[in-house]
Amino acid sequence: MKRTLLAATLMSACTIALIVLTSFKNISVDASNQNGEKAKMQKKGAVTFYAHDPVLLSDGTTYTGTVTAEGAINNSGTNIMYTQLLGMALHCTIIMTFPDGTLTIRMNCNMKTFNGRWKILEGTGAYVNTKGEGSLVMPNDVDEILTGFIY
Repeated sequence: MKRTLLAATLMSACTIALIVLTSFKNISVDASNQNGEKAKMQKKGAVTFYAHDPVLLSDGTTYTGTVTAEGAINNSGTNIMYTQLLGMALHCTIIMTFPDGTLTIRMNCNMKTFNGRWKILEGTGAYVNTKGEGSLVMPNDVDEILTGFIY
């Protein structure tokens, strides 16, 4: 009698576990930011960032402004850019803040040609583990155009 009851209990538990485990495949994860808004998840492919940095802070090396992303990432937000001039090379770290996360990008520019390269260092929120790089141009004193790929 005890064996039959134990076997029936064990079979019931296994059946319930099987039902629960197979139902997980139909659950989708909803990526939301702190405000409950759905995140604009990036995809792989071409991307262009337009950074406009008209405000130079009192330290003389930090700029703030706006950023728009088009392509694999479609979003807009604000940015802060820390600059360091070493000879004819300008090394910048720009933190782009979007409603669903941030991207930290390292830029290296030639001050003679106003061209350079960029690479994503890290991301938060919807941009965690985002990788990307490309080229950039500085058409004037307050704008940077970064073109490249998210991979």
